[in-house]
Amino acid sequence: MHGNFHLIKYADDTVLIELLSNGDISNMSHAATELAGWCTDNDLILNVSKTKELMLCNLRDNPVHCNLNINGNDVEQVESFKYLGTVLDQKLRFNENTAEVIKKSLQETVYNEKTVRYAHISPTTYPVLHHIY
Repeated sequence: MHGNFHLIKYADDTVLIELLSNGDISNMSHAATELAGWCTDNDLILNVSKTKELMLCNLRDNPVHCNLNINGNDVEQVESFKYLGTVLDQKLRFNENTAEVIKKSLQETVYNEKTVRYAHISPTTYPVLHHIY
């Protein structure tokens, strides 16, 4: 990758980032095509159905944008997505991420409560567990 692109890899997840300033024209289509070609050359399968595009923009008006197409398949443009356990959105607000963390915490609390009840453990026996009743 060259230009204003950064490639971030973690296990089987890859993120392609392009930094644009005011007035810059996006070359993301070219970079995505280059990445897809590299995958093909190295016998890797790029699952375009799992590929998402998220534009982060701090401008009032989002820049003009062309839809990405990789190997004849359109890339879905999303307003938010989960990456490595964190929900990111277009404006880098963490409302969805916070809601996700709270939901998961509540699910774990309910699971723990059911486990304690199933094991017939009295909350008075283990005061630490008392707060979940």
